[in-house]
Amino acid sequence: MSAYAGAALLLFFTLCAIGLVLSSLFRGKYAPLAIAWFGTLCSIVLMAAAGLRLAAGVDFHLNLWTLNGFGTLSLHLDALSAIFLFVAGLVYLSCCFFAPDYLRRGVHPAGRYDLLHFALMASVVLIFTAGDVLTFLISWECMSILCFLLINYEPQQQADRSAGYIMLAMSEAGFLAVVIAFLILGKAAPDFSFRALGLASGGLSNRGMWSAFLLGFLGFGVKAGLVPVNFWLPRSYTAAPSLFIPVFAGVTLNLGFYGILRMNGDLVHGGYGTGVSL
Repeated sequence: MSAYAGAALLLFFTLCAIGLVLSSLFRGKYAPLAIAWFGTLCSIVLMAAAGLRLAAGVDFHLNLWTLNGFGTLSLHLDALSAIFLFVAGLVYLSCCFFAPDYLRRGVHPAGRYDLLHFALMASVVLIFTAGDVLTFLISWECMSILCFLLINYEPQQQADRSAGYIMLAMSEAGFLAVVIAFLILGKAAPDFSFRALGLASGGLSNRGMWSAFLLGFLGFGVKAGLVPVNFWLPRSYTAAPSLFIPVFAGVTLNLGFYGILRMNGDLVHGGYGTGVSL
């Protein structure tokens, strides 16, 4: 059944790519249809992949490409990923029902909400299923930029336009803290796969372990909107388009909590791939 979960995950990325292509080729009245049909299919397949993984009780792992000096880029679907993926799929599914009506109102005819929708969806799933540091960080940066574009999507919100820039600045500050935490964890690791980092973390000194823990907690805490680094959050809610607010609150903020659990529950304690975090 783990293979079925992997197949469903790959089907999700295929459907997401088709949605991106259709969004790029067609404009106007076809944009709502792209999200309504392919967005709904992506959400259902994503929840199916998560459910199959939880039912199987066995992780799915797929190696993608090998880069000298960085290791192998990979996807890894375990129980922690599956729980967050199911929640993300459920939130996206509800948003797809309201997307056609929102887009037909023509809030921003020159904008490409459908394109941003599928791109953000793919980057979020890549973050949840990344099996190595490089895939995780690249996907995280894409997610941050796409969130910035979506928060500043509606042109009439000029008074709150700075909210997107503040959010992006805070995200980059948190991102830097996370990068340093990964470097500390990877100091003794042979490559930057999460499995290697988890195994190598056992050789860290108490100082190194606490440094990685605190930097990871701070960096991901910014994205999760934890006190006291949540001052950017209310302005972002005000500036964001109504259709994006559920995704912003129910998906992208959860990335911060996922990062905390993944780094401080799995990697710092050497439990990656063993279910220690659950």
